Amino acid sequence: MIADFFTSKNTKEIVRLNALAITKAKEIAEKDRLIGELKAREEILLAIKNAMEGSSAAILMINRDFIVTYVNKAGVSLFSGNAAEFKTAFPSFDPINLIGTCIDVFQKQPELQRQALADTSRLPIKTDIKVGSLTIALNVMATYCHSGKHVGNVLEWRDVTASRRKALEDLDAVGQLSAINNTQGVVEISLDGKVLKANETYLKMLGYNASELVGQQVGMVLDPTFAKSAEYATLWDKLVKGGSDAGQYKRIAKNGKEVWIQASYNPINDVNGKPLKIVNFTIDITEQRLQAADNMGQLESVNRALGAVEFGMDGKVIKVNRNFAVMTGYSENELVGQHHSRLVEQSYANSAEYKAFWEKLNRGDFDAAVYKRIGKGGMEVWMQASYNPIIDANGKPFKVVKFATDVTEQHHNAAILESAVAETHDIIEGAKAGDLTGQVSLQG
Repeated sequence: MIADFFTSKNTKEIVRLNALAITKAKEIAEKDRLIGELKAREEILLAIKNAMEGSSAAILMINRDFIVTYVNKAGVSLFSGNAAEFKTAFPSFDPINLIGTCIDVFQKQPELQRQALADTSRLPIKTDIKVGSLTIALNVMATYCHSGKHVGNVLEWRDVTASRRKALEDLDAVGQLSAINNTQGVVEISLDGKVLKANETYLKMLGYNASELVGQQVGMVLDPTFAKSAEYATLWDKLVKGGSDAGQYKRIAKNGKEVWIQASYNPINDVNGKPLKIVNFTIDITEQRLQAADNMGQLESVNRALGAVEFGMDGKVIKVNRNFAVMTGYSENELVGQHHSRLVEQSYANSAEYKAFWEKLNRGDFDAAVYKRIGKGGMEVWMQASYNPIIDANGKPFKVVKFATDVTEQHHNAAILESAVAETHDIIEGAKAGDLTGQVSLQG
Protein backbone atom coordinates (compact mmCIF):
# COMPACT_ATOMS: atom_id res chain seq x y z
CA MET A 1 0.00 0.00 0.00
CA ILE A 2 2.81 2.30 0.85
CA ALA A 3 4.27 1.67 -2.54
CA ASP A 4 0.90 2.42 -4.12
CA PHE A 5 0.68 5.71 -2.21
CA PHE A 6 3.93 7.02 -3.53
CA THR A 7 2.79 6.96 -7.05
CA SER A 8 3.82 9.70 -9.41
CA LYS A 9 0.48 11.44 -9.10
CA ASN A 10 0.51 11.52 -5.31
CA THR A 11 4.09 12.66 -5.21
CA LYS A 12 3.28 15.72 -7.31
CA GLU A 13 0.37 16.60 -5.04
CA ILE A 14 2.56 16.39 -1.98
CA VAL A 15 5.14 18.69 -3.56
CA ARG A 16 2.41 21.15 -4.53
CA LEU A 17 0.97 21.15 -1.01
CA ASN A 18 4.41 21.64 0.51
CA ALA A 19 5.09 24.54 -1.84
CA LEU A 20 1.72 26.03 -0.96
CA ALA A 21 2.46 25.64 2.74
CA ILE A 22 5.81 27.30 2.34
CA THR A 23 4.30 30.19 0.37
CA LYS A 24 1.60 30.58 2.99
CA ALA A 25 4.18 30.56 5.73
CA LYS A 26 6.16 33.24 3.89
CA GLU A 27 3.06 35.35 3.45
CA ILE A 28 2.29 35.04 7.14
CA ALA A 29 5.89 35.89 7.97
CA GLU A 30 5.82 38.91 5.63
CA LYS A 31 2.51 40.01 7.10
CA ASP A 32 3.92 39.69 10.60
CA ARG A 33 7.01 41.63 9.49
CA LEU A 34 4.89 44.40 7.97
CA ILE A 35 2.70 44.51 11.05
CA GLY A 36 5.83 44.71 13.22
CA GLU A 37 7.28 47.37 10.99
CA LEU A 38 4.07 49.38 11.11
CA LYS A 39 3.96 49.03 14.87
CA ALA A 40 7.58 50.18 15.08
CA ARG A 41 6.81 53.13 12.82
CA GLU A 42 3.72 53.88 14.85
CA GLU A 43 5.80 53.85 18.03
CA ILE A 44 8.37 56.12 16.39
CA LEU A 45 5.64 58.49 15.20
CA LEU A 46 4.10 58.43 18.66
CA ALA A 47 7.47 59.17 20.20
CA ILE A 48 7.96 62.03 17.71
CA LYS A 49 4.49 63.37 18.48
CA ASN A 50 5.13 63.17 22.21
CA ALA A 51 8.42 64.95 21.72
CA MET A 52 6.73 67.65 19.65
CA GLU A 53 3.97 67.99 22.23
CA GLY A 54 6.56 68.28 24.97
CA SER A 55 8.69 70.77 23.05
CA SER A 56 8.96 74.32 24.42
CA ALA A 57 8.97 75.58 20.84
CA ALA A 58 5.73 76.25 19.00
CA ILE A 59 5.55 73.75 16.12
CA LEU A 60 3.31 73.88 13.05
CA MET A 61 3.20 71.25 10.32
CA ILE A 62 1.91 72.10 6.86
CA ASN A 63 1.35 70.08 3.70
CA ARG A 64 2.41 70.96 0.15
CA ASP A 65 -0.72 73.08 -0.19
CA PHE A 66 0.49 75.21 2.74
CA ILE A 67 -2.41 74.08 4.94
CA VAL A 68 -1.74 73.68 8.67
CA THR A 69 -2.14 69.99 9.61
CA TYR A 70 -0.74 70.04 13.14
CA VAL A 71 -0.08 72.49 16.01
CA ASN A 72 1.54 71.38 19.27
CA LYS A 73 0.63 72.60 22.76
CA ALA A 74 3.37 75.21 22.82
CA GLY A 75 2.03 76.54 19.51
CA VAL A 76 -1.50 76.84 20.87
CA SER A 77 -0.11 78.63 23.93
CA LEU A 78 2.07 81.01 21.90
CA PHE A 79 -0.61 81.98 19.38
CA SER A 80 -3.49 82.19 21.87
CA GLY A 81 -1.48 84.01 24.51
CA ASN A 82 -0.28 86.64 22.03
CA ALA A 83 -3.38 86.81 19.84
CA ALA A 84 -3.51 90.63 20.00
CA GLU A 85 0.09 90.95 18.80
CA PHE A 86 -0.45 88.45 15.95
CA LYS A 87 -3.70 90.15 14.89
CA THR A 88 -1.89 93.48 14.82
CA ALA A 89 0.65 92.05 12.40
CA PHE A 90 -1.71 89.67 10.55
CA PRO A 91 -5.32 90.94 10.66
CA SER A 92 -6.87 87.66 9.37
CA PHE A 93 -5.08 85.53 11.96
CA ASP A 94 -7.38 83.25 14.06
CA PRO A 95 -5.59 81.40 16.91
CA ILE A 96 -8.59 79.10 17.58
CA ASN A 97 -8.89 77.65 14.07
CA LEU A 98 -5.28 77.24 13.00
CA ILE A 99 -5.56 73.60 11.80
CA GLY A 100 -6.94 73.67 8.30
CA THR A 101 -5.85 77.30 7.82
CA CYS A 102 -3.51 78.32 5.02
CA ILE A 103 -0.31 79.86 6.39
CA ASP A 104 -0.75 82.75 3.96
CA VAL A 105 -2.38 84.48 6.95
CA PHE A 106 1.14 84.92 8.39
CA GLN A 107 2.46 86.84 5.44
CA LYS A 108 1.85 90.22 3.84
CA GLN A 109 3.39 88.81 0.64
CA PRO A 110 2.39 85.10 0.63
CA GLU A 111 3.90 84.40 -2.78
CA LEU A 112 7.41 84.99 -1.42
CA GLN A 113 6.80 82.57 1.44
CA ARG A 114 5.39 79.94 -0.94
CA GLN A 115 8.45 80.16 -3.18
CA ALA A 116 10.80 79.76 -0.23
CA LEU A 117 8.95 76.74 1.24
CA ALA A 118 8.54 74.96 -2.08
CA ASP A 119 12.28 75.10 -2.86
CA THR A 120 13.89 72.51 -0.56
CA SER A 121 17.36 73.63 -1.63
CA ARG A 122 16.77 76.82 0.33
CA LEU A 123 15.79 74.94 3.49
CA PRO A 124 16.23 75.00 6.39
CA ILE A 125 15.58 78.72 6.88
CA LYS A 126 16.43 80.43 10.17
CA THR A 127 15.43 84.02 10.74
CA ASP A 128 13.95 86.47 13.24
CA ILE A 129 10.59 88.06 12.46
CA LYS A 130 8.78 90.93 14.20
CA VAL A 131 5.19 90.29 15.29
CA GLY A 132 3.95 93.48 16.92
CA SER A 133 6.23 93.99 19.90
CA LEU A 134 7.38 90.37 19.82
CA THR A 135 10.55 88.98 18.28
CA ILE A 136 10.02 85.45 16.97
CA ALA A 137 12.85 83.11 15.97
CA LEU A 138 11.49 81.10 13.03
CA ASN A 139 13.06 77.84 11.86
CA VAL A 140 11.56 76.26 8.71
CA MET A 141 12.40 72.67 7.64
CA ALA A 142 11.18 70.33 4.92
CA THR A 143 9.42 67.01 5.73
CA TYR A 144 9.69 63.88 3.55
CA CYS A 145 7.70 60.66 3.19
CA HIS A 146 9.17 57.13 3.42
CA SER A 147 10.13 57.22 -0.24
CA GLY A 148 11.95 60.55 0.15
CA LYS A 149 9.29 62.73 -1.47
CA HIS A 150 8.85 66.30 -0.15
CA VAL A 151 5.41 66.28 1.51
CA GLY A 152 5.37 69.50 3.56
CA ASN A 153 7.18 71.63 6.09
CA VAL A 154 7.69 72.04 9.81
CA LEU A 155 7.68 75.60 11.17
CA GLU A 156 9.27 76.07 14.60
CA TRP A 157 8.41 79.34 16.38
CA ARG A 158 10.16 80.60 19.51
CA ASP A 159 9.38 83.82 21.37
CA VAL A 160 12.86 85.27 21.83
CA THR A 161 11.76 88.80 22.69
CA ALA A 162 13.27 88.70 26.18
CA SER A 163 16.47 86.91 25.18
CA ARG A 164 17.09 89.23 22.23
CA ARG A 165 16.49 92.26 24.45
CA LYS A 166 18.82 90.79 27.07
CA ALA A 167 21.44 90.14 24.38
CA LEU A 168 21.21 93.78 23.28
CA GLU A 169 21.44 94.93 26.89
CA ASP A 170 24.45 92.70 27.45
CA LEU A 171 26.04 93.99 24.27
CA ASP A 172 25.32 97.54 25.35
CA ALA A 173 26.77 96.80 28.80
CA VAL A 174 29.91 95.32 27.24
CA GLY A 175 30.23 98.40 25.01
CA GLN A 176 29.78 100.74 27.94
CA LEU A 177 32.30 98.84 30.07
CA SER A 178 34.74 98.93 27.19
CA ALA A 179 34.25 102.69 26.86
CA ILE A 180 34.68 103.11 30.62
CA ASN A 181 37.88 101.04 30.55
CA ASN A 182 39.24 103.25 27.79
CA THR A 183 38.62 106.48 29.68
CA GLN A 184 38.48 105.65 33.41
CA GLY A 185 40.55 103.81 35.93
CA VAL A 186 38.78 100.67 37.14
CA VAL A 187 39.82 98.58 40.14
CA GLU A 188 37.99 95.57 41.57
CA ILE A 189 38.33 95.00 45.31
CA SER A 190 37.31 92.00 47.42
CA LEU A 191 35.15 92.51 50.50
CA ASP A 192 38.24 92.11 52.69
CA GLY A 193 39.93 94.99 50.85
CA LYS A 194 42.30 93.15 48.51
CA VAL A 195 42.82 94.29 44.92
CA LEU A 196 41.42 91.64 42.56
CA LYS A 197 41.96 93.41 39.26
CA ALA A 198 43.00 96.82 37.95
CA ASN A 199 42.88 98.13 34.41
CA GLU A 200 45.73 99.88 32.60
CA THR A 201 44.29 103.36 33.15
CA TYR A 202 44.18 102.83 36.92
CA LEU A 203 47.68 101.36 37.02
CA LYS A 204 49.15 104.24 34.99
CA MET A 205 47.31 106.73 37.17
CA LEU A 206 49.20 105.51 40.24
CA GLY A 207 52.41 104.30 38.57
CA TYR A 208 52.05 100.61 39.45
CA ASN A 209 52.05 97.46 37.33
CA ALA A 210 49.47 94.72 37.91
CA SER A 211 51.83 92.35 39.77
CA GLU A 212 52.64 95.08 42.31
CA LEU A 213 49.02 95.89 43.09
CA VAL A 214 46.86 92.77 42.56
CA GLY A 215 46.58 90.74 45.75
CA GLN A 216 47.61 93.67 47.96
CA GLN A 217 45.40 95.59 50.37
CA VAL A 218 43.89 98.62 48.63
CA GLY A 219 45.02 100.64 51.65
CA MET A 220 48.50 100.81 50.10
CA VAL A 221 47.26 103.51 47.66
CA LEU A 222 45.39 105.51 50.32
CA ASP A 223 46.62 108.40 52.40
CA PRO A 224 47.99 106.56 55.50
CA THR A 225 46.10 108.82 57.90
CA PHE A 226 42.82 108.27 56.04
CA ALA A 227 43.42 104.49 55.80
CA LYS A 228 43.58 104.29 59.63
CA SER A 229 40.69 106.67 60.26
CA ALA A 230 37.21 105.95 61.60
CA GLU A 231 35.88 107.68 58.47
CA TYR A 232 37.46 105.04 56.22
CA ALA A 233 36.27 102.20 58.46
CA THR A 234 32.73 103.59 58.24
CA LEU A 235 32.99 103.88 54.45
CA TRP A 236 34.15 100.28 54.04
CA ASP A 237 31.47 98.98 56.42
CA LYS A 238 28.89 100.77 54.29
CA LEU A 239 30.26 99.20 51.08
CA VAL A 240 30.38 95.59 52.33
CA LYS A 241 26.75 95.97 53.40
CA GLY A 242 25.75 96.88 49.84
CA GLY A 243 25.89 100.67 50.01
CA SER A 244 27.65 102.85 47.42
CA ASP A 245 29.68 106.03 47.66
CA ALA A 246 30.94 108.74 45.34
CA GLY A 247 33.10 111.80 45.71
CA GLN A 248 36.62 113.15 45.42
CA TYR A 249 39.37 111.14 47.10
CA LYS A 250 43.12 111.47 47.59
CA ARG A 251 45.35 108.57 46.53
CA ILE A 252 49.11 108.10 46.88
CA ALA A 253 51.02 107.03 43.76
CA LYS A 254 53.98 104.64 43.80
CA ASN A 255 56.40 107.59 43.76
CA GLY A 256 54.64 109.18 46.76
CA LYS A 257 52.89 111.85 44.68
CA GLU A 258 49.35 112.84 45.64
CA VAL A 259 46.74 111.91 43.04
CA TRP A 260 43.17 113.25 43.35
CA ILE A 261 40.39 111.20 41.80
CA GLN A 262 36.70 111.68 41.14
CA ALA A 263 35.41 108.21 41.92
CA SER A 264 32.50 105.97 42.80
CA TYR A 265 32.43 102.77 44.83
CA ASN A 266 29.91 100.27 43.47
CA PRO A 267 29.15 96.95 45.22
CA ILE A 268 28.54 94.04 42.80
CA ASN A 269 25.99 91.52 44.08
CA ASP A 270 25.85 87.76 43.51
CA VAL A 271 22.77 85.83 42.35
CA ASN A 272 21.41 85.91 45.90
CA GLY A 273 21.65 89.69 46.10
CA LYS A 274 24.63 89.68 48.47
CA PRO A 275 27.72 91.86 47.84
CA LEU A 276 30.42 89.88 46.05
CA LYS A 277 33.04 92.57 45.38
CA ILE A 278 33.50 96.34 45.07
CA VAL A 279 34.24 98.07 41.76
CA ASN A 280 35.84 101.50 41.95
CA PHE A 281 35.53 103.73 38.84
CA THR A 282 37.99 106.63 38.88
CA ILE A 283 38.97 109.74 36.90
CA ASP A 284 42.24 111.60 37.58
CA ILE A 285 41.31 115.18 38.55
CA THR A 286 44.65 116.16 40.07
CA GLU A 287 45.26 118.93 37.53
CA GLN A 288 41.74 120.28 37.86
CA ARG A 289 42.02 120.13 41.66
CA LEU A 290 45.26 122.13 41.60
CA GLN A 291 43.73 124.63 39.19
CA ALA A 292 40.65 124.95 41.39
CA ALA A 293 42.85 125.54 44.43
CA ASP A 294 44.77 128.20 42.51
CA ASN A 295 41.55 129.86 41.39
CA MET A 296 40.15 129.73 44.91
CA GLY A 297 43.32 131.34 46.26
CA GLN A 298 43.08 134.15 43.74
CA LEU A 299 39.40 134.70 44.52
CA GLU A 300 40.16 134.82 48.23
CA SER A 301 42.85 137.43 47.54
CA VAL A 302 40.36 139.46 45.51
CA ASN A 303 37.76 139.15 48.25
CA ARG A 304 40.21 140.41 50.84
CA ALA A 305 41.12 143.46 48.72
CA LEU A 306 37.93 144.34 46.85
CA GLY A 307 34.23 144.58 47.35
CA ALA A 308 32.46 141.76 45.54
CA VAL A 309 28.78 141.20 44.83
CA GLU A 310 27.03 138.58 42.67
CA PHE A 311 23.81 139.28 40.76
CA GLY A 312 21.40 136.99 38.96
CA MET A 313 20.66 137.87 35.35
CA ASP A 314 17.46 139.47 36.61
CA GLY A 315 19.57 141.97 38.58
CA LYS A 316 18.84 140.57 42.04
CA VAL A 317 21.67 140.25 44.56
CA ILE A 318 22.77 136.65 45.19
CA LYS A 319 25.83 137.10 47.37
CA VAL A 320 27.79 139.98 48.96
CA ASN A 321 31.23 139.96 50.59
CA ARG A 322 32.14 141.91 53.71
CA ASN A 323 34.06 144.64 51.84
CA PHE A 324 31.08 145.49 49.65
CA ALA A 325 28.73 145.49 52.66
CA VAL A 326 31.00 147.94 54.53
CA MET A 327 31.36 150.07 51.40
CA THR A 328 27.58 150.53 51.06
CA GLY A 329 26.69 150.51 54.76
CA TYR A 330 24.29 147.58 54.27
CA SER A 331 24.56 144.13 55.82
CA GLU A 332 24.56 141.06 53.58
CA ASN A 333 21.04 140.16 54.77
CA GLU A 334 19.78 143.62 53.77
CA LEU A 335 21.09 143.26 50.22
CA VAL A 336 20.62 139.59 49.23
CA GLY A 337 17.38 139.21 47.28
CA GLN A 338 17.16 142.96 46.54
CA HIS A 339 17.50 144.37 43.03
CA HIS A 340 20.63 146.21 41.92
CA SER A 341 18.47 149.32 41.38
CA ARG A 342 18.37 149.76 45.17
CA LEU A 343 22.00 150.93 44.90
CA VAL A 344 21.45 153.63 42.24
CA GLU A 345 19.59 156.93 42.10
CA GLN A 346 15.90 156.52 41.29
CA SER A 347 16.11 158.72 38.20
CA TYR A 348 18.90 156.52 36.80
CA ALA A 349 17.03 153.30 37.71
CA ASN A 350 14.07 154.49 35.60
CA SER A 351 16.20 155.57 32.63
CA ALA A 352 16.72 153.98 29.23
CA GLU A 353 20.46 154.11 29.97
CA TYR A 354 20.02 151.80 33.00
CA LYS A 355 17.88 149.40 30.97
CA ALA A 356 20.56 149.31 28.25
CA PHE A 357 23.20 148.65 30.94
CA TRP A 358 21.47 145.39 32.02
CA GLU A 359 20.73 144.39 28.44
CA LYS A 360 24.45 144.63 27.75
CA LEU A 361 25.28 142.39 30.73
CA ASN A 362 22.63 139.85 29.67
CA ARG A 363 24.33 139.61 26.28
CA GLY A 364 27.47 138.55 28.10
CA ASP A 365 29.38 141.85 27.66
CA PHE A 366 31.26 143.23 30.66
CA ASP A 367 31.20 146.85 31.80
CA ALA A 368 33.86 148.82 33.71
CA ALA A 369 33.93 152.45 34.85
CA VAL A 370 33.63 154.73 37.86
CA TYR A 371 30.03 154.50 39.08
CA LYS A 372 27.98 156.59 41.47
CA ARG A 373 26.05 154.35 43.85
CA ILE A 374 23.71 155.06 46.75
CA GLY A 375 24.47 153.35 50.07
CA LYS A 376 22.38 152.94 53.18
CA GLY A 377 20.63 156.11 54.34
CA GLY A 378 21.18 157.81 50.97
CA MET A 379 24.99 157.84 51.39
CA GLU A 380 26.75 158.67 48.11
CA VAL A 381 29.41 156.11 47.21
CA TRP A 382 31.72 156.28 44.18
CA MET A 383 33.15 152.96 42.97
CA GLN A 384 35.87 152.02 40.51
CA ALA A 385 34.26 148.76 39.39
CA SER A 386 33.75 146.11 36.75
CA TYR A 387 30.62 144.02 36.02
CA ASN A 388 31.63 140.58 34.73
CA PRO A 389 29.03 138.16 33.27
CA ILE A 390 29.86 134.51 34.12
CA ILE A 391 29.22 132.11 31.23
CA ASP A 392 27.83 128.57 31.62
CA ALA A 393 28.81 125.44 29.65
CA ASN A 394 26.38 126.41 26.88
CA GLY A 395 27.94 129.82 26.39
CA LYS A 396 25.10 131.70 28.13
CA PRO A 397 25.59 134.13 31.05
CA PHE A 398 24.02 132.87 34.29
CA LYS A 399 25.20 135.49 36.78
CA VAL A 400 27.16 138.76 37.01
CA VAL A 401 30.05 139.30 39.42
CA LYS A 402 30.97 142.87 40.33
CA PHE A 403 34.38 143.77 41.78
CA ALA A 404 34.60 147.27 43.25
CA THR A 405 36.98 149.67 44.99
CA ASP A 406 35.70 152.64 47.02
CA VAL A 407 37.02 155.81 45.33
CA THR A 408 34.58 158.23 47.02
CA GLU A 409 37.34 160.26 48.70
CA GLN A 410 39.41 160.49 45.53
CA HIS A 411 36.32 161.51 43.58
CA HIS A 412 35.51 164.29 46.07
CA ASN A 413 39.13 165.47 46.12
CA ALA A 414 39.17 165.54 42.34
CA ALA A 415 35.94 167.58 42.36
CA ILE A 416 37.43 170.09 44.85
CA LEU A 417 40.59 170.37 42.79
CA GLU A 418 38.59 170.87 39.61
CA SER A 419 36.56 173.64 41.33
CA ALA A 420 39.74 175.34 42.61
CA VAL A 421 41.31 175.23 39.16
CA ALA A 422 38.17 176.73 37.63
CA GLU A 423 38.03 179.46 40.34
CA THR A 424 41.70 180.33 39.84
CA HIS A 425 41.19 180.53 36.09
CA ASP A 426 38.32 182.99 36.59
CA ILE A 427 40.45 185.25 38.88
CA ILE A 428 43.32 185.25 36.38
CA GLU A 429 41.00 186.18 33.56
CA GLY A 430 39.52 188.94 35.74
CA ALA A 431 42.98 190.29 36.52
CA LYS A 432 43.81 190.37 32.84
CA ALA A 433 40.76 192.56 32.39
CA GLY A 434 41.87 194.87 35.22
CA ASP A 435 39.76 193.41 38.05
CA LEU A 436 42.13 192.71 40.95
CA THR A 437 39.49 192.17 43.61
CA GLY A 438 39.10 188.43 43.08
CA GLN A 439 40.53 186.05 45.74
CA VAL A 440 41.04 182.30 45.79
CA SER A 441 39.13 180.54 48.60
CA LEU A 442 41.36 178.26 50.70
CA GLN A 443 38.43 176.24 52.04
CA GLY A 444 38.94 172.52 51.32
